[in-house]
Amino acid sequence: MIRRTVLVAFRILALCGMVALLLPQDLHAQDDLADKLKNRMTREEWVGQLFMVDFAGDDTSEESAIAQLIREYKVGSVLISESRGNISNQGEEPTPLQVARLSNDLQDLAYSANSRVIDEQEVFVPLFIAVQQEGNGYPHSQLRSGFTPLLSNMSIGATWSEQYARAAGAIVGQELAAVGVNMLLGPVIDTLDIPRSGGRGDLGVRVFGGNPDWVARLGRAYIRGVHEGSAGRLATVAKHFPGRGRSGRDPQIEVATINKSLEEIRALELMPFAAVTRFSAGDPLGATDALMISHVRCAAFQEHVEFFSDPLTLDEEGLSVAMALPEFAAWQSSGLLVADFLGAEAIKEHLNARQTGFPHLRVAGEALMAGNDILPLVHFSLGEDWNADDLPNIIDAIEYFQRLYNENRAFRDRVDESVRKVLQAKIGLYDSLSLSEVLVDEDLATSAAGAGGSAVRQIAEDALTLLYPIHEEFRTRLPDSPGPDDDVLILECFGDCYATQVLPHGAVQNALLRLYGPEGTRQVDPDKVDTLGFAQVHDWIEGDLTDSDRALVEGLIGDAEWVILALSDYNPDDFTASRAVKEFLQDRDYYLTDKKVVAIAYDAPYHLDESEVSKLTAYFAAYGKTGPSLEASLRPLFELDFIPAGMAPVDVEGVAYDLATALEPDPSHVITLERLSPPEGEDLYVGGDPLVVRTSIVLDRNGHPVPDGTEVEFRGNYLEGDIFVEPQVVTDTVGGVAGASFWLTEPAPAGLLEVTAASGEASSRPLVVSLVVPVTPFPTLTPTATATPSPTPTATPVPATPITRPTPTITPVPPAEPQVHTVDWLDFLLTGAGILVGNVVGIRARRGRRKGWEREVQLILYGVALGLIGYILYGLGLLNPARILGWQGVSVRVFLLFFCAVLAFLPGGAAWPRRS
Repeated sequence: MIRRTVLVAFRILALCGMVALLLPQDLHAQDDLADKLKNRMTREEWVGQLFMVDFAGDDTSEESAIAQLIREYKVGSVLISESRGNISNQGEEPTPLQVARLSNDLQDLAYSANSRVIDEQEVFVPLFIAVQQEGNGYPHSQLRSGFTPLLSNMSIGATWSEQYARAAGAIVGQELAAVGVNMLLGPVIDTLDIPRSGGRGDLGVRVFGGNPDWVARLGRAYIRGVHEGSAGRLATVAKHFPGRGRSGRDPQIEVATINKSLEEIRALELMPFAAVTRFSAGDPLGATDALMISHVRCAAFQEHVEFFSDPLTLDEEGLSVAMALPEFAAWQSSGLLVADFLGAEAIKEHLNARQTGFPHLRVAGEALMAGNDILPLVHFSLGEDWNADDLPNIIDAIEYFQRLYNENRAFRDRVDESVRKVLQAKIGLYDSLSLSEVLVDEDLATSAAGAGGSAVRQIAEDALTLLYPIHEEFRTRLPDSPGPDDDVLILECFGDCYATQVLPHGAVQNALLRLYGPEGTRQVDPDKVDTLGFAQVHDWIEGDLTDSDRALVEGLIGDAEWVILALSDYNPDDFTASRAVKEFLQDRDYYLTDKKVVAIAYDAPYHLDESEVSKLTAYFAAYGKTGPSLEASLRPLFELDFIPAGMAPVDVEGVAYDLATALEPDPSHVITLERLSPPEGEDLYVGGDPLVVRTSIVLDRNGHPVPDGTEVEFRGNYLEGDIFVEPQVVTDTVGGVAGASFWLTEPAPAGLLEVTAASGEASSRPLVVSLVVPVTPFPTLTPTATATPSPTPTATPVPATPITRPTPTITPVPPAEPQVHTVDWLDFLLTGAGILVGNVVGIRARRGRRKGWEREVQLILYGVALGLIGYILYGLGLLNPARILGWQGVSVRVFLLFFCAVLAFLPGGAAWPRRS
């Protein structure tokens, strides 16, 4: 009996092994390691993974506050910033070295707090060390000195190049990974379809542009670059979901409302977020690791939105509706949701915290239950002193979560779901969770940072845009450059238009003299170049200057042959000096008679109106204020052969530039049709295989591929024969290309078929194909035309005007791939054990009632078959409690063992003779 049972057991395990080979395996074993960590982590360690904290100063000693939060309260993420004094961009020690040393110190603290031995290896759960590094210098790039001077997203958008977006992301990824940062709070992938000059909440140059398809392409390419540059060691947090480009409020200051239907928000705001959360076998690195949830209300997800409704960050029902959309459901099972800063002024204003007190426990608890996986307890008090005000609230919130974890089952389940995803994300960043794998080489950090200078200079030059006049009139209006005898006056606002001095006074003047002064091309005399701040000009217009200061300003303006208006952010409500140029052009324009007046937008390009622009000689957009943008902006003034190649990625009302019109198919561009099937040289038979054609890349009026979804109409005309039929089909572009199939089933004599394509006002030359009638005609109906999926384009567009940037490679984004549940070898062993147990119990239950060994073998094989069917259903996720019921860990394994045992037992149980 024992011998037979053992033999049967071995046979069952062998069969299970063969079936296991047919099911997908989890090659990275992230689930397995996460399970092992969970089984060994304390409650405090587990709950602490939810929290991201900032801290004051750079002290990471054992007595420091951040050491207390990591070692005692086990926080899982730390945000570093210049504003909190964690690092300095003006210190004697190189900033990259400061960051590398700080990140290593923080990871050392985490190692000392939670290291353990698993599978004979010492491992620990590393910290997420996060930073804001969007580009364009202060305030959205925290790491500047010694790092590559990153451009704004809108600079990248003005090049319309996915290659440039990818290159910019790679620079960020390489530099941050080198200094130990492993979480980037970016990129911004909001769509700015309606710019609002001077409006609160206007994202300006932080966005890639105003067309959601192009924002999606550039955002995905940027994320791909980050992952490539960091070798997969940097997680991205795309923001600000669900999109706040049209929001009329700054969500950091006030909770904004998006009053749009689901269909409307899907077609615009959600499109880039859907693109960067789409899993693709052909582009796995283009998917973001996390989304940041913004403090906005959204009518598409929340019923009866009112001014008192909670933002998505605190609304469980609203956020769950959003994440249940097909665009995000598959990604959200493993992707992280990171709440926007929970101490933002918008949350405090929404909860009336200034009058009633900041309910920090309620905010943290509701943010978790809403569905956020990481909770940034940043600005987490009403006070300004982090140690005295924020730190007690942070500790209080963590201890509150620890208590609730023991007391509340629903809360515990929600914590387990989020922490498991956090662990999987951290495991995915490193080859192993050893300390040596996580720490960075401090000596190499400085050399690795700042290496992307040449790349960003090229991008800045190709981003520079001539807004006014049109290219054909540019050199007529500006035929000469400033010379050594010309007085040049620069009006700038890098100190007067921001909360702090973002660039030194005279930054444009210094760049001009460095390139074109005595140490450069010697085109200008340093003694003839001067700079005035916007505040001086504003006070002059308002009559608030002393007589001597007024005489100085009027003298500089009167003597200047060239006036360069360096335009910065326009926020007249907060910074009245930012009105100076508009007031100058409106009220004191007579001072500019017979002068060459050139405006350069070092921020958003849509702040001047049509009347103000008409008083300019030329108007350029550089879209940023870092060194490469400053230098590129001066080239068309001093280098007569330089023609700006960039095109504005947003509406610019002052120059009548409408983005939607610019993205329409260019009427002057002739579309080329390519015959795909049957290939050239082969006959096309009536009634045979279809004629398959596709377009070349359809170009817009700016010389770039049209957005995905642009309609193309194909027509097919019979030119000879007894009949004249005109089948047509309308299909959409993917990557600028569209395709169609023509089924030629009408009985007709041999002749010619002419195929043409048109998109908007653009059209193709006809493609003429000879038709051959088979010996036996096909007695079918009229010709039909059907759309075919647009093929992957291989052609390279030739822009209407020569430009110097490399042509972007256009790759259609394929649809989301189905997610298949993975099983591991432990599942396989448990299945075998379950089948073994079920059959053994069945054999023993039938003892004394057997009907021959043949029948016994038959019943055993039935049990094996049913057990394997259960294993397959579990492996495919159809009967998996982790997916269906949300179970985790050991409970899932117990279910598999019991389920397979019951199935294996059933045949024997059904064969029991009934008692009389």
